[in-house]
Amino acid sequence: MHHPLRKPWERWGLHETDYDGRKAWRERLFTRLREIADGKHPVTAIGRSAEPEMTTPMVRGLGLGEAMYMPAVNIPNRGYLTNLQPEGIVEVPAMVNGYGVHGVVVGDLPDIVAGWCNLHLSIQKLTADAGATGSREKALQAFMLDPMINDLPLAEEVMDGLFKAHKGFLPQFE
Repeated sequence: MHHPLRKPWERWGLHETDYDGRKAWRERLFTRLREIADGKHPVTAIGRSAEPEMTTPMVRGLGLGEAMYMPAVNIPNRGYLTNLQPEGIVEVPAMVNGYGVHGVVVGDLPDIVAGWCNLHLSIQKLTADAGATGSREKALQAFMLDPMINDLPLAEEVMDGLFKAHKGFLPQFE
């Protein structure tokens, strides 16, 4: 989606995130939540206003025991998307209540979508393994899987640049 010459964001009418607008919205939400915490509104007021925050139904479900339907939650894939790697984190509809978060089985994604998702799940797994173990080999494998990297020298260059730029956060790769 980020090809600088083709500019697909123009073709598909995509827009950048309005960070100032999101910041103002978060401030309003946090003010409302502080008022609830301070007793100015009952706890049951969480999620009953026009706020589009997905955390509030989660609080109502898990914290207050209400059965809440959520159109999208990020949870480990336990067969919800049947043709994706089971150890990946997926976004699926769910029911949330006092007993937990219960994903809805969606089934198979179209093959092209599943292929793309499985590729990125593999990249994320290799990246996490590399970070946890300090394995430059696994980090390089993750870069080589990235569709934006088209050869080994470029993968090594990007990886070394990333490690250099973030060396304070990645001491395991020194």
